[in-house]
Amino acid sequence: MRPNLGEINPESQRHQLHDNALYLGVKVYELLKHPDVIIQPTDIAQFFSCCKNFYKVAAIEIKKRYNMEDPVLSKLQVFEPASALSYNFRSNFPTLMPLMEVVPRIIATADHAKKQIIDNQWRSLPNAQARHPKGLNEISEPDKFWAQLLKTEDFSELAHFALSTLSLPHANADCERVFSKINLIKTEIRNRLTVETVNGTLLAAESVKGSTRTGNCVNFEPTKEMYSRMTKDKIYGRKNDDSEDVPDIIFGEEM
Repeated sequence: MRPNLGEINPESQRHQLHDNALYLGVKVYELLKHPDVIIQPTDIAQFFSCCKNFYKVAAIEIKKRYNMEDPVLSKLQVFEPASALSYNFRSNFPTLMPLMEVVPRIIATADHAKKQIIDNQWRSLPNAQARHPKGLNEISEPDKFWAQLLKTEDFSELAHFALSTLSLPHANADCERVFSKINLIKTEIRNRLTVETVNGTLLAAESVKGSTRTGNCVNFEPTKEMYSRMTKDKIYGRKNDDSEDVPDIIFGEEM
């Protein structure tokens, strides 16, 4: 993380680690100490060469898909939970202005008042642990971390800015996947599905995928919060002029 990522050439030997400095996990470390493996230095060298080649190809493909010089992507480390709660991190990033300046569609350039509110909340976040939601220090995922803070009045503007910025796509792969899913959901036979229903179906699928190791609905268990939202008012919505209940699926809003 010390060099500028945009300047690193994965194919250059200058940035590659020596074999003894290459970390491949605990099991590999123990296996390389096994007597039957130690006596095969040629195979060990070939193994490390294959591992380096795998990393090299992976790095090259990542650089093809992401612009490491992107003015937003290069600043997103400020939203890592550990960074957001760190006193020491503030010595290098005392303000969010460098990031707010490059996202004018999220924060208007002339909206100095809102910028100041967000910056004040950012600067006070490490010092206001008494006002943090319970268990905030234990959350490592940025989206869940800021979603928790969004529920607080003291840091809601900062959390909304963080979540809006984190949701920006830095490649078109995710967008293309969503387009493909929509085509599978809204078919010629189901062509009258509303935008709200399609949106809710997509969000439900993402929720299931993110909540289970298998990535499907077989072992999915709804949370207590999800159950609490399954009320008559939320599922069926408002009544029409004839006072008859009209189904109004709003899973997209609720999920």
